Amino acid sequence: SSATAIPIDPSFAEAFKDHSARYFVVRIVNELLVSEYKHPKGGSLEADWNTIAQKADNRAGYILVQTEPRKWLTITFVPQGTKIRDKMVYAATKATLLNHLGYQFFYDELHANDNNELSYDYFQSSKKPTFALSAYEVEREQVHKEEDRERDF
Repeated sequence: SSATAIPIDPSFAEAFKDHSARYFVVRIVNELLVSEYKHPKGGSLEADWNTIAQKADNRAGYILVQTEPRKWLTITFVPQGTKIRDKMVYAATKATLLNHLGYQFFYDELHANDNNELSYDYFQSSKKPTFALSAYEVEREQVHKEEDRERDF
């Protein structure tokens, strides 16, 4: 997706750099990417995470969550009822946001359309093992091993 020319608020860029927040709620306000809320790292990731839906306030935006030191997840939150133009602007501006903050810090992304999809459980269920094999691939690998054993016999 092509990026937009929407700039980032310098104070937000500065606040992001120290990686002390658990998450930021970021919105486009007056053609500027601003942090409307910064959540400090509290106890567990799960406890902090469970405040996200309330802070997102059912309004479109990005939620940047630090899941591990200097490893961030981007959630693009576009709830039902968001105007088409706003949906398009948020979709087009994500690349700009990540580019400003540094792509190297962002390892994954989620898209959420309602508060249930902002829950910690939803995040956990969305995480797939990176090298997971499908049932077919596991079976195929097993067959290859058996064929190799028969050949070597």
